[in-house]
Amino acid sequence: MFRSALLKLTLGYVAIIMLLSLVFSVVLYHFATVELKEGLNRQYSVLIGSDHDADNILGLSEEVFSGRAGQLYVDLVYFNLVILVLAGFGSYGLAKRTLKPIEAAHGAQVRFTAHASHELRTPLAAIKADTESVLMLKDPGVKLLKKTLRANLEDVEHIESLANRLLEVSRIRSTSNLPKSQVKLGELIKSCIRTTKRTPNAKKFKFKVSIIDLITKGDPESLEVVITTILDNAIKYSPSGSTIQIALKREGHDAVFVVKDEGPGISPQDIAHVFEPFYRAKATRGVKAKGYGLGLSLAKEIVEAHSGTIKIEAIEAHGTSVIIRLPLA
Repeated sequence: MFRSALLKLTLGYVAIIMLLSLVFSVVLYHFATVELKEGLNRQYSVLIGSDHDADNILGLSEEVFSGRAGQLYVDLVYFNLVILVLAGFGSYGLAKRTLKPIEAAHGAQVRFTAHASHELRTPLAAIKADTESVLMLKDPGVKLLKKTLRANLEDVEHIESLANRLLEVSRIRSTSNLPKSQVKLGELIKSCIRTTKRTPNAKKFKFKVSIIDLITKGDPESLEVVITTILDNAIKYSPSGSTIQIALKREGHDAVFVVKDEGPGISPQDIAHVFEPFYRAKATRGVKAKGYGLGLSLAKEIVEAHSGTIKIEAIEAHGTSVIIRLPLA
């Protein structure tokens, strides 16, 4: 598909360049021959006024005109051939550059769809297998039926959770302008910390919090998703009993939100991909955590929609820091 598009785009660029070159050549040839004709006519008039042989002078004048006009025509032909060759190479390079981001976006969309299909197919296959195995029994019994229904319900909840995540990603991507209001970032982060601390896993950790009151413009619900995602990841990938440091500070015209854990960190190779949908650096972190690999991808979409930036700094075996910058109101 992209080869065909590359060829068509290259030919289109070449056609435009050659059209302009030919128009320029025709105009140049016309004006050059007119000027040459007028110059020779002036010379002819001067020589006639000096009592020279008119017939010989006229013949010489026409011969000179034909020769110079013919030479100009040949030069312009060679010029357009050179332009054609250069335009071909230049247009090919320009077409590749034009299509590169489109091809990358298409590839990302294909990977996104493939990963989403895989994540949905796994629980659906489990539901189908469990249901078929029960239907094959003549008298499965109430206990087995309840067990199967509970397992199927868990798989349905898995699908529902994934669907909600996918819808959230789609909503952020399709919304050019999020609703923005004054957001008290310090209060929002404190609220997210309180909610996170109430979860069973959070009770195994110590929290070191340093937050000042700062205000940004944005959508509170979307920013809450970002903050909660970062806090959940810090808990998910940190050893029990470790300390999670949370800070909100001001740097210039930005509010800087930092969450640092004491987990096993992320390798440089994984850091380059952690914001891709469905990417999970399991091997590096050595943790079998539940999830779909959509959290950081969604967080990045939301932060960038707020004209901010998000980055990860990590050293293997020395923890991970997530740094979010948002413009102050």
